[in-house]
Amino acid sequence: MSDEEIRQKRIKRLEALAAQNGASSRNASPAPQPSSEKTGSGSGAQRSTTASNASSQVQSRAQSPTPQAPQSPRADSPANGKPSSPAPAPTVSFEQWQDRTISEALRVSLSPVDEEKNGCIYLKGLAEDLEQEDGTKLLSVDAMDQVLWYRLTETKCLPAPFDYLWSSWTRAVNARKLVKAKDPERERKLQVLNDIQSFCLRYTALITTTDMVSADTPQQTADRLVAKAYSGSGPWDFLAAVVEMAAAEETLIDFLNPVMTRLSQSLAKVTYSGDYKAYLLTLETILSSKAVAGIFTKLDGFAIPDNASAPTIASTTLLGPFLALSPLDQSCRGKNFPSPDVLSPRDIQRYSSDIESEYHVVLDRLFQMCNRIVRGSVESRMDLMRYFGKILDMNHKRVAIHVTPDQVSPDGFMFNITYVLVKLSEPFSDMFGAKMDKINLEYFRHKDCVIDISDETKIQADQEAADQYFASKAEDESNFITHAFFLTVGYVHYGNGGLIQQQSTLKRLIEGHRDKLARLELELERWKGTSQEPVVRSVLDRLKNYSVELKSSKLTVDSVLYDRVVQKLLVNFTIFTFMVLIRAAEPAHTYPVKGQDLKLPFPEEAPMPFRTLPEYAMESGLNYLLFLLRYMPQEVVHGSIDKVLVFCVTFLTNTSYVKNPYLKSKLVEFLFFGALENMQGGPGFMVHLFDTDPVSLEHLLHALMKFYIEVEQTGTSSQFYDKFNSRHYISRVIKVIWANNRYRDKLEKESKEDVHFFVQFVALLLNDATYLFDESLAKLAEIHNLQKEVPAIAPADEDQAAAERRQNLASAERQATSYMQLTNESVDLLQLFTSAIPKAFSTPEIVDRLAAMMDYNLAALVGPKCGTLKVQNPEKYFFNPRELLSVLCEVYLNLQKEEQFMKAVARDGRSFDPRNFERAHSILSKWALKTADKLDQWKTLTDKAVRIKNEDEAGELELGEIPDEFLDPLMFTLMEEPVILPSSKVTIDLGTIKSHLLNDPKDPFNRAPLKIEDVVPNTELKQQIKDFKKQRREEFLKAKEAKQNADEGAGDEANRMDTD
Repeated sequence: MSDEEIRQKRIKRLEALAAQNGASSRNASPAPQPSSEKTGSGSGAQRSTTASNASSQVQSRAQSPTPQAPQSPRADSPANGKPSSPAPAPTVSFEQWQDRTISEALRVSLSPVDEEKNGCIYLKGLAEDLEQEDGTKLLSVDAMDQVLWYRLTETKCLPAPFDYLWSSWTRAVNARKLVKAKDPERERKLQVLNDIQSFCLRYTALITTTDMVSADTPQQTADRLVAKAYSGSGPWDFLAAVVEMAAAEETLIDFLNPVMTRLSQSLAKVTYSGDYKAYLLTLETILSSKAVAGIFTKLDGFAIPDNASAPTIASTTLLGPFLALSPLDQSCRGKNFPSPDVLSPRDIQRYSSDIESEYHVVLDRLFQMCNRIVRGSVESRMDLMRYFGKILDMNHKRVAIHVTPDQVSPDGFMFNITYVLVKLSEPFSDMFGAKMDKINLEYFRHKDCVIDISDETKIQADQEAADQYFASKAEDESNFITHAFFLTVGYVHYGNGGLIQQQSTLKRLIEGHRDKLARLELELERWKGTSQEPVVRSVLDRLKNYSVELKSSKLTVDSVLYDRVVQKLLVNFTIFTFMVLIRAAEPAHTYPVKGQDLKLPFPEEAPMPFRTLPEYAMESGLNYLLFLLRYMPQEVVHGSIDKVLVFCVTFLTNTSYVKNPYLKSKLVEFLFFGALENMQGGPGFMVHLFDTDPVSLEHLLHALMKFYIEVEQTGTSSQFYDKFNSRHYISRVIKVIWANNRYRDKLEKESKEDVHFFVQFVALLLNDATYLFDESLAKLAEIHNLQKEVPAIAPADEDQAAAERRQNLASAERQATSYMQLTNESVDLLQLFTSAIPKAFSTPEIVDRLAAMMDYNLAALVGPKCGTLKVQNPEKYFFNPRELLSVLCEVYLNLQKEEQFMKAVARDGRSFDPRNFERAHSILSKWALKTADKLDQWKTLTDKAVRIKNEDEAGELELGEIPDEFLDPLMFTLMEEPVILPSSKVTIDLGTIKSHLLNDPKDPFNRAPLKIEDVVPNTELKQQIKDFKKQRREEFLKAKEAKQNADEGAGDEANRMDTD
């Protein structure tokens, strides 16, 4: 086919396309706005692929209003120069002005002279066609279609057609400035310039969506955009105008699909350490159009395919590469801190600041882009929520202990989405709860829920109850606030929580590699000079390099996690989440109500919306705040901490609402941190709230005591050790709040109104004190012995037996340190409680055990074997024997007026020894541990205990041998209140069974469940015992009287004999 035939074919094609589009009249303004009824659509939408023919253009222009001047291009645009010719003089006709303006804007001419003179391209074919049609030799807007067609198809555009159209559009924009305000032809001239701009925009969309110009593919157009952005002279005004035009003509999706696909695929190959900014700027410009934002989620590649895997989402979906931009990128985070081993703290801070500064910009730009999508349309908003929801569902392994990168999405990708969602939630997550009622607490029952929690552990409900509840689906649609809130809660857990988990993993790996390096360096010494030396050295070098990468990665993760700007947002959202959880648990779902305190406790049965919430809704927030309290406490301290206090008290008061015992222990742990003194020795950051918050004043002490009891049985394999940790936290908090009389008054009231509850608490406190005291002293004795055998510094030739003893010493020291701290807390708590309500400690269920524990530990501290507790550096183990003795003796003095306690002390046959009391008096006096008045009281207490002991010994003589049926089967003492157990039918003393049930709610003889209310008084046996005691007393008195008479008679006889 000849060139002429090809040209004729193209002309016919142009005429056909023009006829096809001639029916639609178009606004030719520089940046047309899409109508509300028309947005870009995908399949089935007819493309507008070329400009209208001349007649339709004329009709359109005749109906067009006067256009507004478009925004001028950037100053650094390559085509920013003014047209070379001045504004046409009045003597120049409109047709001549139009010809010259089109020629200068498009750099084309119908004359070969202009090509040589002005650098315009001579369109020979067009010139011949126009001359044949009407003999004209002037360019006009009626021929604009043909002009651009010939220019783009017949002559090569350098560097690319996109650049040519952009420059032409820019020249037309600049030419508008030269049209004088008083020019009589101003309106017509502006319309010509509008048409030039409009045709440039249409042809830009045409070359992007078709293969009309073989020299420029849609992918190359995207590349040109990025290249221009790199150069700092991006065509952003032009691109925005193209986008608006494509939206108006319903070709937006066709225009964006190839461009965005290319941008996303290209960015996926760029790392965070590379030049990614051009891609962000390009996408920002595209999304600046609301029309684009409204249909962006309909573009190819936005949705996640069903066969996608978590690790690939960040690189294969349309938004993925943008959301993955992060210093946490695996390709660069190991290099962010060069030579981390030799970096000073100042250097580390400098590198961290640089990372944070750049990352803030990226995060904010990502948020702005996602925010535009959210505001683009209802459809785009929901599509973005579904996108985030599916990513969340695919990343449940992120918080697992053992997880590899090929199982989950990248850290930076997940953290970026977390940030975006927290920012999207910021408008409604205020501390006043003004919009909290917009959050649908039954979200997970709705069909439009974008998160699958079917395999998540629920706060309280079991799997069967949750499945039954969720089986009934709600039909109404959830609002954006609800979607955003629950998505953010999930991402705080899997995104931010996953990053915290990653930090822990890196710490563990670094420590492990440190040990490996130490061992390999020793191995290298062994293999020096042998053939194995290069092999060992090579392995050692690889380990060193990997260790450097791990440390750099750890510092990078630290930079993100310790970023105050980001963490402040996360803290606020976490506290808001706690408020929502309280609202969900509250029966009326109205919390917070201004001016009203929370009414506690809640009903025993928790509402189903709360019971079926995922456990991570509570767990992630507590873990996160506890993490910050260790590393960035100021971020928590400066937050709305009063809301957290109410949250902790609420669920410690209603512990049955939370199934997981570890979650409940975290509530106590948070209060513990709040009670700790600050670095300057001042009160903890929550102490002022303990003393002023109405909910705390009313419910905190009872809640702590309640959990102290409950933690005895957690149902976990580690419950024995877990309970001591929780009780340690509780003891510290109680010691802090004890200074407030309101709490002491509450304690006294508690001991009178709920005797069983209080006795149960005291019994467990005694159990702990007894066990911990015993273990502590035993470990100290072990340390005492081992320190004699193990030298302080290990010799180089230490044998295996000596090394084992050194290991045993280290183990005993660790245990002694832990046990001793817990012992101190338990004894301090006992001292506080006995000082406030001594009578409560004289109940039959606990008084004997308390006295036995006290006597035993007094003997250990001052008795003959106390020398075994002498160890080197006792403060290392928190062991202060004098202080411990002083506190123990204070407990005795607190209870000295309680007759039952004094009797129990004196009757303790195992440990009571008056000599121990005398030695204690001597130590207290020697070291001035007590005042003179206290020392006098101690002497009086000792004398009283000795007197009771003597009286009891006399009483035992009265009773003589006691029949077995009168003895308690567990304690082997004479029963005072015999009762019959309902299932085993065994008779036991009431005080003994009460004491047993405090620790174990089962019959001690057959393990059947037992309540104290079920026991039956054995009145007959009680009467027999009473009669037995009366009879024996009478017999004893008779025998005593007879003995006295006999003694007196013997004395008289002796006197007579002496007289005789």
